[in-house]
Amino acid sequence: PVNIKVATEASLHRLMRQFRDCVLLIDDAAPSVSGNEVTYKKCENIVRAVGDDTGRIVAGRNNKVNIYKPSGLIALTGEFVPLRDTSSISRCIIYKLEKGSINPKKLYKLQKNKDIYVQCIIDYISWIYDNLDEYIAEITDLHVNYRKNLQKNLSKIHSRFPDNVSWLYAVFDMFCKFLIDIYSVPKNMIKQWKKIFKTAINRTIKENKLYLKQQNDAKLFIETLQNLINQKQVDLVPIIIKEKNKKSAIENPTTIGYYDDTYVYLKPEIAYASTSKWLRNNIQSGYSLPLQALLNSLKEQNMIIPD
Repeated sequence: PVNIKVATEASLHRLMRQFRDCVLLIDDAAPSVSGNEVTYKKCENIVRAVGDDTGRIVAGRNNKVNIYKPSGLIALTGEFVPLRDTSSISRCIIYKLEKGSINPKKLYKLQKNKDIYVQCIIDYISWIYDNLDEYIAEITDLHVNYRKNLQKNLSKIHSRFPDNVSWLYAVFDMFCKFLIDIYSVPKNMIKQWKKIFKTAINRTIKENKLYLKQQNDAKLFIETLQNLINQKQVDLVPIIIKEKNKKSAIENPTTIGYYDDTYVYLKPEIAYASTSKWLRNNIQSGYSLPLQALLNSLKEQNMIIPD
């Protein structure tokens, strides 16, 4: 695996190109006490590079210009989702592993027999190469059919999402066909694996929907707050510094916070209640998140600084 905190953006683009025939594992996207801005920037840039099929120009030796155009798949692991922009999030499939969801004994057995996994990947790539034209035609048809069936429901989450899930279904179907053709895996076992796969997909659909909704709620909060301030339905009052550096402010019934020369200080409960009430009255919809979860989302997106 590649460590996201150690690797540079240029090295990540280069590795994505080199590992285009397999899944590149990028690990250790863990929150840091010193801030996560660098991790966010790296992750969003590489996700966009793969999603948009764009490259990175890097100067090499003897004035040679190298263009590293990433392709393939990336598995990005960590203790939080290192993406803030909804456009970047929509290019990914988010899956949350709960504690205890992986059997350590089975994992140890897989790690002990890692050579079998490597040989399986080699066999899979060889099988694709030997049946390339048929493979491309069949996986394309599968993708189109899955997308047609999923478009109506999943496009409500994001316009890109039906495409992402359809490719997962199509690739899994083709991998199952490979297992039957090359390893003669019994169909009843394939059926069981497909059931597990479908359960995992349904779970990740809920996870992606929730995460995108959280990002949207945070932006909705800031936009609604700004709108209410502009309409003078709520207000921010200045902090007055008196003798001996004592601070005070003159409040009124519509006060949701204070400001000085540097910051705005919100009263979270009042700001949340005021914006939520306006949303319910004007667009018949409120937040999907309770106050503390909304504050956490705002913090993760660097929209607020905790006091």
